[in-house]
Amino acid sequence: MNIQPLSYNTAIITALVDCFRKYFAQEEVYTKYNVQNLPIDWELPLTLERYPFLQVSYQSKGVVPNTQSPLEWRTGTEEEFIQYANFIYDGNVRLFLYANNDMECARIADILWAAIACSPTAQQIPGSSTSSIAQLLYANDYIGISPNLQSLEQGPFIAAMGTPWDEDTPAVYTDFTFPITGEFTYTVEAVPVFVKQVDVIATPLDKS
Repeated sequence: MNIQPLSYNTAIITALVDCFRKYFAQEEVYTKYNVQNLPIDWELPLTLERYPFLQVSYQSKGVVPNTQSPLEWRTGTEEEFIQYANFIYDGNVRLFLYANNDMECARIADILWAAIACSPTAQQIPGSSTSSIAQLLYANDYIGISPNLQSLEQGPFIAAMGTPWDEDTPAVYTDFTFPITGEFTYTVEAVPVFVKQVDVIATPLDKS
C-alpha cells in the first residue's frame, strides 16, 4: 500500500494543476488555440518575467464523514489490514488569470471558457485522442473529483500597475470559479494519513 504524504487540500490542488497542465500540453489544444507553454501553478512565482500565467486555487466549503464506522482493506497479505475512513467534500475551484494587456487576457479567458464550460463531457470524443478537462479531472490519481463545469463563473477584468518583477509593468487579471464535489480517504490512527485515490479499495472486507 502506497500511502502518500498528501492531504485533502494539497491533493485537490495537485490534481487540478496536473490536469490543467496536461490539457494545455495536448497537441490539438495548443494548435487550435495557439497557446503554448502557458505557465500553470498554485503559486505565483516571483521569478516569472512575463505573463500570461494561470494560478490554480481551491476553496473548501465543507467536509462530512461518509462512513458510520471505519472500513478495512488488505495491504497485500491475508493477515494485514489497515482501517480507513471516507469523507465527502464540496468546494470551489478558483482560477486566476494574469496577462500583460486586455486583449491577451480576454483571448485566454475565452480559451478557458471553451475548455471548461463548452466541453464538459467526461466521455471521449469519437475520432479524437484529446482529453477534455472533465476527463482529466475524473481520471486523476490523487482524489475523487466530480466537477460542475457548466456552472463556471467569471469575475471582471481588472487592470493594475505592477507585477512581481517590475512595479512599472501593467497587468490585467480576471478569475474563474466552478464547484466540485468528491470523496477522500484517511487512515484511522493516532496520526491519520491521506491515501491517494488509486490506492483505495472502496468496499469493506470481511476478515471472517
